[in-house]
Amino acid sequence: MSEKNHVDNHDFVVGDKKPGVDDYGKEYKYSPGDKVWLCVSGQREGPYKVELAEDGKYTLCDEYGISAKGGNAFDEGDLELHDPFN
Repeated sequence: MSEKNHVDNHDFVVGDKKPGVDDYGKEYKYSPGDKVWLCVSGQREGPYKVELAEDGKYTLCDEYGISAKGGNAFDEGDLELHDPFN
């Protein structure tokens, strides 16, 4: 490794936490890119794409990758897999 690429600062923080991957123990029903319906208050909205799965919640985006619903995160129970054949 070259000297200029070496990082000695182990306290480097992005946002409120150190960069890294989510715990391997967490399993998500949906993955980024999956098409889902958002089902809240008895209404079915979308379909949207899963943008990010993090901390047990999902953020959604439209077909162009633009964050949907103000970037709010939703529980897995609020989502339903989109079936293109229905």
